[in-house]
Parts: sequence; structure tokens; C-alpha cells
Amino acid sequence: MFAGDTTELHADTPRHQVFTRAWGTDGSEYVYLAGVAVGSAGAWVSFGTDSTGSATLLAASAVGPVAVSMRQNSSPSSYSWYQVYGHNSVGLCGSDIAANKNLYISGTTKFVDDLDVAQDFIIGAKSIAAGVPGGTTTFWLSYPYVTDIALD
Repeated sequence: MFAGDTTELHADTPRHQVFTRAWGTDGSEYVYLAGVAVGSAGAWVSFGTDSTGSATLLAASAVGPVAVSMRQNSSPSSYSWYQVYGHNSVGLCGSDIAANKNLYISGTTKFVDDLDVAQDFIIGAKSIAAGVPGGTTTFWLSYPYVTDIALD
């Protein structure tokens, strides 16, 4: 367990064990992962459950756990925190998103939207407020993941 700043970034050498968990005072939960060049805070990623804990920008047909980057990161060799549970207000929208909608992987890497895309439904993630393309909005995260299986 970790108590501290979940927006910190560590270049090249991890300061915590990969998969370390941290909790915010509001009950939000974060996981420490090997980085990916996300460009900005709020990027949606999928991450491996092998010993490397590597994050990958969320893209069509991804499989596995999903999280939201809490920090801008321009290096794939960095380590940082990603949110997996609670209210998130930095997640990026790929298109107009209505409030209280299920989420799907966007056609644009690292974004989500509320347009139904076969096999790209994100289980455990929902919009709380409306959002605009390229902007951020508030999401509810409950250990989101994707299976690449049609859930129609």
C-alpha cells in the first residue's frame, strides 16, 4: 500500500513495486504501472497482468484491465499511477458523451465514447456527466476491463 501523490512520475526506475495500490481520501483506487507515452493526463490505457505491469494506450479490440492515467507522460520507460476505482474527472472523451452512459473504446486511441461498438464495451466504466470531443468529463470507474467479446 502507498500513501502519497498519485500524480507523481518516475523516469526509468520504479520507486514502488509494479501493481502497488494506493487509495485517495475519497476512496478512489490507483495502481502503479510501467508507463506508456500517453501525452496527457486522462489517457485511457489497458494494462497487462504479467510481472511487467505494462500499460498500453487503449485501442480497438483491447483485452484486459483498463485504467486512466493520472499524469502526463512522454516516455514509455517511466512509471506512474493509473486510476481503477472511483470518481475520475480527468478521463478523455473521444466524442460527445452524454451523462450516465455506458462506455466503449473510441475509434481514436486513448479515448472513450458512448457509441456502441461491438466487442469494445468497457465493463465497469460509466459517464457521470456529459463531455465533448477531446475534453474531459467525470466518469465512474469500478475496475474496468474489456473482453473483446460481443455483449449484445
